[in-house]
Amino acid sequence: MTLAPGIRRRWLTVAAVVWTGLAVLPWISSFGPLNGDREGVFAAFLVTAVPGLLILAASRRRELLGRLRQALALLAFSMLLTAGGNSLRLLSALGVALPAVPGLDFTTTLVIWALGLAALIRL
Repeated sequence: MTLAPGIRRRWLTVAAVVWTGLAVLPWISSFGPLNGDREGVFAAFLVTAVPGLLILAASRRRELLGRLRQALALLAFSMLLTAGGNSLRLLSALGVALPAVPGLDFTTTLVIWALGLAALIRL
C-alpha cells in the first residue's frame, strides 16, 4: 500500500514527535524503576514497550533480509521482556500485591542480555 505524499509526510511528522517524546521522557519525569515513582516506572514501561512493539512489527517485513529480520525479532523480544519487567514494577508501584519469585530479576536480566547479544551476532 502506498500513501499519498501528504499523508506520508504527516505520518513521519507524527512518528518523529512520538519518538522525540519517548527520547526526552527520562529527562522530564522522575524516570526509572529504581526510585519507585509511579510516573517514572510508567515512563520506563513506555520507553521499552513502544519501541519493542515497533521493532517487532518491523521484523515481520518480508522484504528485509532473513538475518536482519531475525536480529530485529531478537532485539524486540529483549525489549518486550524488559517492558514486561517494568510492567510488573508498575503494578507493584500501584500497590498490587504480587508473588515474589526468587531469582526472577537476575534470570530475566541474563535472558535480556543474551537476546541482545544474539541479535548483535545475527547482524
